[in-house]
Amino acid sequence: VYLVSLRFALRPPTSLLPLELSLWLYMGTIALSVVGLVGLHALQRASYGGVGRAGFYTILASSLAIVAGGVGHLFGTMALEWLAYPVGMLGVIVGFSLYGAATVQARVLPRWYGVVLIVFLPISVLFGVYDNLWVGVVQLVLGSVLWTRRTLPTESAALVPDLRTTEKHSFHAVG
Repeated sequence: VYLVSLRFALRPPTSLLPLELSLWLYMGTIALSVVGLVGLHALQRASYGGVGRAGFYTILASSLAIVAGGVGHLFGTMALEWLAYPVGMLGVIVGFSLYGAATVQARVLPRWYGVVLIVFLPISVLFGVYDNLWVGVVQLVLGSVLWTRRTLPTESAALVPDLRTTEKHSFHAVG
């Protein structure tokens, strides 16, 4: 999923692609990025609290706002453009900042992973017309970390809570 986040490399500053195709690619890859975010959420949802959930749902809602603005543009109306920018874009920045802080606090992933979630969008402003390429490369790196953590090692047993029991501290071995 995050491989597709290199989406922005397909849209160079002076795009040769028609605007409609660029918008469809952009919206499709936002949707795929959300799928990757759902995977990240599944990995650490039990380890972070309200800040993580707030960040996660803010990113989802803001991504939906961006897509709604794009769909409106495709259907010839600029009435929804304000949803994409500034509302959607600012929401995604705030959401990733909250989500990154929760990721650092959850300690499921390396600390640098959470820090990158906090700063990668604000830093993208420094890249000017290449900002989307930066975002795509960062998401590729973050996605590869998630990909390597998709399964537990089989040679070592990990302790995970046994949710099937009512005992407060019941654990079972996995692996």
